[in-house]
Amino acid sequence: MRIVFLFCWVFLSGCAQLGYLGQAVNGQFRILTAREDVDALLKSEATDEQLKRQLELSQSIRQFAVEELGLGGTKSFTTYVDTGRQYVVTNVMATPEFSLQPVTWCFPIAGCVPYKGFFKSTMAISEYDRLQKKGYDVIRYGVPAYSTLGWFSDPLLNTFIHYPEQILVELIVHELAHSRIYVPNDSDFNEAFATTVERIGSMRWKQMRGAEWIQPDVVDDEILEMALSYREEFDTLYKGADGETLLRNKKSQLFAQMKSEYVQRFGHADQSGFFPWFFAQPLNNAHLNLLSTYHRLVPALETLYRQHNTIEDFYTAVEDLARLDKDARTQALQNLLP
Repeated sequence: MRIVFLFCWVFLSGCAQLGYLGQAVNGQFRILTAREDVDALLKSEATDEQLKRQLELSQSIRQFAVEELGLGGTKSFTTYVDTGRQYVVTNVMATPEFSLQPVTWCFPIAGCVPYKGFFKSTMAISEYDRLQKKGYDVIRYGVPAYSTLGWFSDPLLNTFIHYPEQILVELIVHELAHSRIYVPNDSDFNEAFATTVERIGSMRWKQMRGAEWIQPDVVDDEILEMALSYREEFDTLYKGADGETLLRNKKSQLFAQMKSEYVQRFGHADQSGFFPWFFAQPLNNAHLNLLSTYHRLVPALETLYRQHNTIEDFYTAVEDLARLDKDARTQALQNLLP
């Protein structure tokens, strides 16, 4: 019962939404009660050898994150759960048809966030359909991992444990970073911080291990820069005085232009993963906000990191930003952008 109460208090806006509450509490409870100790799994002859190799790698990454990046203070990723699913939750994000201001859902502790997560994919589909019928631009996507912000010891999951080394480093570091610094009601700041630490950690891991990958990925960064520049164009468009019909036509043309530029500039590149999936979809405002939430402020925080001698000095500077009100923090980060 204590777990049920805490989950309701931390993540849900009261207990009125019984359907959403029920699936959320049940989903989190099932994960917490299914955790298996990683050390025990590594010693067991019944554990699959490939899984053992990935678990061993994950523990090396976790130790690196604690010792080199100062991301200790939690026992997260010392246990493992096979959820039996491809994704642990399905997220829904929504944005008005002619605005880039996302729909938000507010919960105690976590604050207001521009997404709603579902352990039951059928409920995510229903929420997606409901918002779409109300005229919102909507996106639905699977999530392999999430952070409970230190309230629980998050386990490794089958949804990501078999990722390639680089991506596993990035994911573990990203989720641990959320437990180090988190500001309620500012997802852009929180995700940009975790993404920045993820990129710092990936580079340090590469240097330590002599890994053969390029970080940051130059092509992905160029695609991201292009996409975010289009987001600025959409923002300008929506602030204009055009009627809805003309605005809708201009919006459609701008998304077509964005896709065309992607194909012309990057269609020949050897890509896999996020961006081919992203540009293969019928794009809308919610897609733009998904990119923005995780990446728009990363250049500012990377500039802040370069201004300090150690990762702890960087964290101190980020904590100073976290103590500002949201408008002042946003302005301070804007001043750091190239």
